[in-house]
Amino acid sequence: MTTIKKLDKHLMNMIAAGEVVERPAGIVKELVENAIDAKANIIEVQIKNGGIDYIAVTDNGIGMSKDDALLAFERHATSKIASERDLWSIATLGFRGEALPSIASVARVTLISNNQKEATEITINYGELVSNQMVAANVGTKIIIEGLFHNTPARLKSFNSVNYERAVVLSTIEKFAFSYPNLSFILKDEERTLIHTSGSGDLKEILYHVYGKEVARNSFDFADESSDFKISGSLTLPSETRANRNHIQIFINDRMIRAYKLTNDVVAAYRNLMFNDRFPIAIIKLEMDYQLVDVNVHPSKWEVRIAKEKVLSEFIQASIRKALNANLEAVQVKRLKSVEPIYDQLELETKEAYIADPKPSYELAQPIIQTFKEVAVIEQVIEDKTSDLEQVEVIEEIVKKVEEVEEVVTNEFTNLKVIGQLHGKYILAESPDNLYIIDQHAAEERTNFEKIRKQIVNDKIEATGLLVPNIVDIKLSDMYLVETLVETLDSVGFVIEVFSESSIIVREIPLWLIDGDTNAFVLDILEYIKANKNVDLETIRYDVIASKACKASIKFNHHLSNMEMMQVIRNLSECSEPYHCPHGRPTLIKISEKQLIKEFMR
Repeated sequence: MTTIKKLDKHLMNMIAAGEVVERPAGIVKELVENAIDAKANIIEVQIKNGGIDYIAVTDNGIGMSKDDALLAFERHATSKIASERDLWSIATLGFRGEALPSIASVARVTLISNNQKEATEITINYGELVSNQMVAANVGTKIIIEGLFHNTPARLKSFNSVNYERAVVLSTIEKFAFSYPNLSFILKDEERTLIHTSGSGDLKEILYHVYGKEVARNSFDFADESSDFKISGSLTLPSETRANRNHIQIFINDRMIRAYKLTNDVVAAYRNLMFNDRFPIAIIKLEMDYQLVDVNVHPSKWEVRIAKEKVLSEFIQASIRKALNANLEAVQVKRLKSVEPIYDQLELETKEAYIADPKPSYELAQPIIQTFKEVAVIEQVIEDKTSDLEQVEVIEEIVKKVEEVEEVVTNEFTNLKVIGQLHGKYILAESPDNLYIIDQHAAEERTNFEKIRKQIVNDKIEATGLLVPNIVDIKLSDMYLVETLVETLDSVGFVIEVFSESSIIVREIPLWLIDGDTNAFVLDILEYIKANKNVDLETIRYDVIASKACKASIKFNHHLSNMEMMQVIRNLSECSEPYHCPHGRPTLIKISEKQLIKEFMR
């Protein structure tokens, strides 16, 4: 007598339900994916008690025949794939044929479907077929789920609060709306509408529904492509941050996924534009050949494997950096007082219930960034030419390049006039239309940083030998990092050699460290390398420079003359990214004259 037995169909479905149906939101995700695969353009989800008691998903898709509706509840019955070849090029959201039979094994399920030829209603009660009959119904499919896990109390008790389950369902629908802005999604809790998108295809509208007016106002769409990948979506400017990565949404071929590595690539692209413990809001839509992505990793289909992942990571970072660089401008303060909100209304209709995290219309001053088109400026120095003809050829080449620039925009700093200093901390300047408040410390940080970085990039670091070389003692257990330390600091002007089994000797340092504590600096960098073993050399160099630029900059409570303040502004204007210090803080904010008039109610 054998001890190994083949499980019956119902038990297999219940086991599969443990993977496919984690919570009500998992059911909603599976059913909405089926609706999208059925070519629906309006999808309505209704829930009760956070989806624990009741879920209904209604779509206007192609529907199913009576026979297909019955077959859909059979395990691994699917219309999405037919051969092994299809498994390696999956273009639909669903493909396993596990969702419906798994859900039906742990709930009461009613399916009503009309394919324009016939309409049928099927009811299944915890895996048992109860009824199968012809009915009158609208074209499309409606699936009702009731009594989820009522026959498995342990799973039922594992659910979180009703509010939490409702929030996860809402988050799932929001992700669908971001992935498919051309489809209309409606989510109702009892009779209350939580979200209702128009299906207009406008990502900014979805951002407005989910995050509110300020995020939508401070976002911009972008797109880029390479030979293997396409990227598009919506990015918020660095002023709109959140405390965790959960607001970075990544989609591959319109499929919502969880990809920690790709999320980190988005964060890396924003590096030094915001604080280390803050994260952007970003909607990232990636397109690639279906054969480059394997979605058959887990039954929930949240995880994927990607071919050429390193190439994709580099592409994501480069594309987002390019988009950000083209859309950064000076920070502008919000309204300062609570007054009747009658100005500057965003031309989008909404309801209070549509906003996921409602906030007061006006808050204390917080920086926001507005966009402008950044224009390339071509510079080239002609020197040591052997003939006038060669100089003419070079000049003609420069003129040709200049003519390729579509538009030239006057630098924002061009017309600034210093009008004073506040508390030895902030430089006050004016332009014809705005008041500028410049953080003198952050501005000098940016200037010093770019000066030092330029030396490194051009391999023209100004260094000096030490009359008395410095010996730096290092823990024996850390000596394995010395090779990386030497390589890192060599690139920024240091000459370092191993001195003994537990020490190194510093023979040359860059000029920008001449008044600093060399030993402390070297040990700080060693600790940084130790704590960030997977950080590349370029990143270490950046942080080295940013740290030093900060220490070498003008401090707060330091009074400057008018000439010194103008020099700070002039230096900042020559920076490639003048609007943030290397650590991500804004260097300046501006208040328009129009806004001041409103504040004084003139």
